[in-house]
Amino acid sequence: MSNKYTQDMTGTGMYVELPKEKPKKIYESPDGGKTVYERNFGDYSKRKLVEPDDPEPERYYDWMLWKFRKERKKNNN
Repeated sequence: MSNKYTQDMTGTGMYVELPKEKPKKIYESPDGGKTVYERNFGDYSKRKLVEPDDPEPERYYDWMLWKFRKERKKNNN
């Protein structure tokens, strides 16, 4: 049964709305893991590059450069 409503099992006859399902994701890498792309299951027309982790560095100078990178990426989006 695939409707968005289901009967409440308490016997009151009330119906509750089920939460909307999130689309299933597919992750692909054409080069063996160097770059990873994400797309919705069944949607071959568009995919999104998954950004690699960029952990916060410990040294101050490296941290400043990291922070500038994050701000630039945030402003470009």
